[in-house]
Amino acid sequence: MLTSLFRVAVGLPLAVLGIALTTARDPAAEPSPEPNKDHTPVTAIHLDRDGEKWASKTLRKMSLDEKVGQLIMPWARVQFLNSKSPEYLLLRDHLRRYHVGGFAVSVPVEGSFLMYNEPYGTAGLTNQLQHDSDLPLIFAADFERGLAMRLHGTTVFPHAMAFGAAGKLEYAEALGRITAEESRAIGIHWNFFPVADVNSNPANPIINTRSFGEDPRQVGDLLSAYIRGAHSEGMLTTAKHFPGHGDTGTDSHLGVAQVKGTADHLDLVEMPPFRQAIRGGIDAIMVAHISVSSLCQGPGPLLRRRLQGWQRRPAHPTRHWSLLSVDGGRRPRRRDSESGLGRLGTEAAPRQGLIGITQTALC
Repeated sequence: MLTSLFRVAVGLPLAVLGIALTTARDPAAEPSPEPNKDHTPVTAIHLDRDGEKWASKTLRKMSLDEKVGQLIMPWARVQFLNSKSPEYLLLRDHLRRYHVGGFAVSVPVEGSFLMYNEPYGTAGLTNQLQHDSDLPLIFAADFERGLAMRLHGTTVFPHAMAFGAAGKLEYAEALGRITAEESRAIGIHWNFFPVADVNSNPANPIINTRSFGEDPRQVGDLLSAYIRGAHSEGMLTTAKHFPGHGDTGTDSHLGVAQVKGTADHLDLVEMPPFRQAIRGGIDAIMVAHISVSSLCQGPGPLLRRRLQGWQRRPAHPTRHWSLLSVDGGRRPRRRDSESGLGRLGTEAAPRQGLIGITQTALC
């Protein structure tokens, strides 16, 4: 298996915008490191001193447009592309015109079918885009069941619920470690996983087996194990779908899913896994595009909520930023000044900060 030498360095704070950048190295320029034989857990991924100096120096030279562009992450669909193909030229145009900070990597879609591709083609695309970008890019992907969700020839894993049924934390940790190792080998730094939703509604048509189970404590333990495994191979992780998508009866890709539980239900059932993920060093929180009546405030029918503004214990000072995700042709959402998500306010993340993937909550 190829050994990845891309280095993720997330945590570049800006006073107003909060930009997340990455550093990357050319695999041909350095010898392969010794494998991490004991898979010692790494509780945080952050910039070292040299990375902080480079980031500060680079940010001072960037224009406002370039800084804003770092908040944008369009899709990159993996297929065979040469450097002159229209599809690739469009991606390169995103780099040069909009200064995007990275790409969410997936595969082409035809109707309801995903057109699976090969790891080699993915590595070729990520490397070429890194080469053509003035600034290092961060690549993310949705590898809930490992790379085999999108790519042939990779390790196949079952849904998360199978790991909950097995009840062995070491299995979840291995899932994170192997997924991270294979992802980093093809130039992907960040996984939109693990699912922190509790399967509190077994009739849920969209979460269901994607959840680790119906016990909030067990879900949290498996989340922490997955994070340890992913961090051991240098991959960023995402807990989703805040504030909990397990107690819904609608596929949120097809309609507006509603969470009708009380605030007490959210506190006791849906939010504990997110709190535990934060304690375990999760790198990002993805907000669900659902209706949560117990969190809605004010007369407006549409509330935009972001994840900045969470209080932290003074013993664990953190830096905050958010990353806007552009997908499905939707425009980036405005980031409001009030988060309205203070229910996690007593939790401290023992790391540099959290990336908030901000979506829209409907009332």
